[in-house]
Amino acid sequence: MSRTDMYDWMTTIVLRQKTHEFRKVLYPASVRRVWFYETSPISAIRYVCEIGPPVIRPSPSAGEVDTSPGSWLPDDGSIGNAEYNARTGLFANCDYAYPVLSCVRLKEAIPLARMREDYGIKLAPKGMIYVPEAMREALDLGEQEKVW
Repeated sequence: MSRTDMYDWMTTIVLRQKTHEFRKVLYPASVRRVWFYETSPISAIRYVCEIGPPVIRPSPSAGEVDTSPGSWLPDDGSIGNAEYNARTGLFANCDYAYPVLSCVRLKEAIPLARMREDYGIKLAPKGMIYVPEAMREALDLGEQEKVW
């Protein structure tokens, strides 16, 4: 298994409406890219994004002191930034915000059937699932269509 690439799903990042991927759980430090699996009716991976190191918000539930409330991410209108800073809505419990650095669209989507047959993936990817090494090596990301 590759420890540098993971699956995820998020069209708002592809459209650049959201500049960070918000998580309740810290990704392993080795993770550099997120592969977006689109659910039915697409049922395929069509995008891969490079991510940067996370912004880590102090967690009051873990007893960490919050020294700069509300100033972690720029309030630039991106989806989730203001809510993350205010600890509200869907982002109230997300202490990790990964900046999305780039996005590529695969010239040929990788459908679930192919993931099963060629790479041994039994179920549609959900959450933190590592990309099989053979799958990552079979795809030259430099040859794909750069979205931004």
